[in-house]
Amino acid sequence: MGNPLTVRSNRHAAATPRPAANTEIWLEDPPPAGDSPVDAAEAAALREEVDQLRQALASPTAVIDQAMGIVMALGRLPANEAWNVLREVTQRTNSKLHLVSQLLTAWAESGELHLGVRIALEEAVRGREAREGRPGPLCAG
Repeated sequence: MGNPLTVRSNRHAAATPRPAANTEIWLEDPPPAGDSPVDAAEAAALREEVDQLRQALASPTAVIDQAMGIVMALGRLPANEAWNVLREVTQRTNSKLHLVSQLLTAWAESGELHLGVRIALEEAVRGREAREGRPGPLCAG
């Protein structure tokens, strides 16, 4: 995940560097024991919100939406065409939409994409470009 959610206190103005890989809520100035219950309640509410956002990002719909965004950027396509490309890739690879979406989102992070999916994606994007009569970017593997 990205940077942790940081809650700043009013105790000092200088920002403390955040841990790079920590995904927990990190309080720059942890409240001392006996601090007001509002601070603890606010921190608990923020933790709950972060948990809900993590669940939303991990949901099947979110993964498909992220994959659509990747296809939209890759092929410079509108959302409906990106959806059609995703469907075409699933048909060409005989794979489930969720699996193809997971592979595409992993590709965005790692730079590695299953060869069969990559070929199907390139063909689907190029096919859309050819039907529209416009040159487009090539898929990078």
